[in-house]
Amino acid sequence: MLDPMSALNVTAAAVQFVDFSFKCITGIIDAYQSISRTGTPAAFEKLQVAAERMLSSNSRLIKSLNQDTLLRELSDSETDVSDVATECVALATTLLDSLEGFNVLETDGSKWSEKLPTLKAAIKAVWNRDKLVSLHQKLKSSREELLYLIVLDLR
Repeated sequence: MLDPMSALNVTAAAVQFVDFSFKCITGIIDAYQSISRTGTPAAFEKLQVAAERMLSSNSRLIKSLNQDTLLRELSDSETDVSDVATECVALATTLLDSLEGFNVLETDGSKWSEKLPTLKAAIKAVWNRDKLVSLHQKLKSSREELLYLIVLDLR
């Protein structure tokens, strides 16, 4: 017979396991059902579009702040803007590379063997969601820093 505290610990562990399992399964089901026509989970499509925009716009900004283009030395603020833009490009590239792993080839989904890659992508999406959210937050932070530097420079 278990003493009351041991029984409480066993019960708490069981409830925690059931809660964790439920969250994993519902997350996988949601991710599986949200795989879009492009083969990417719907939540990640917006991240991909945002990362592609950041990559494109910051690449253009870096190109325009090139000393050869300007035919002069960069000021301190321009150097800071260029450095942060370079950081944004690196973060956007990392985010896009991470998102590439979630693409699934389009199938008609009629056979289990065709559903398996989609299920794998859904499981990867659930397990890697925190990593992608972290990269997205870093990208947003760098973007805000870049905007701050540009506005400060306009002053």
